[in-house]
Amino acid sequence: MVNIRVKGQNFERKMAKKFNESFGLNVERNLQQSINGGDDLLGVPFFSVELKKHNTKAIGTWWRQCEESAKRHDKTPVLIYELPRQKPVVVMRRSDVDVGILPLGTTFKEATNRLFVGLVELTWEQFCQVYNFYVAPGVDVS
Repeated sequence: MVNIRVKGQNFERKMAKKFNESFGLNVERNLQQSINGGDDLLGVPFFSVELKKHNTKAIGTWWRQCEESAKRHDKTPVLIYELPRQKPVVVMRRSDVDVGILPLGTTFKEATNRLFVGLVELTWEQFCQVYNFYVAPGVDVS
């Protein structure tokens, strides 16, 4: 049986590597998160990233935690979760994903939680387009 902490740490390493490779960043795990709280990954501009690797989806609980951390750091909340044998899913507020960023005809999957209306689920590729929009020179996202 896999230790849940080890599973979470491995997912954090995997996602830090994905951020580094996709965006040329120097992202690393927040080793103090269980003591001090805060983002799961350090070095991601604009976004407060919460990572979850679980067997079942609990977007409501995860999203609350993600929003609280984002507010403390004045960043945009981003939740990335991965279920067994599936690709990572990125959850953001629809209002933070300007439809003009993604190619015409792109559809979003509504995040399924009756308490959190207005959340969308993105693929990693869609999130990459959103991220690149946020960090583009001269773009004011405030």
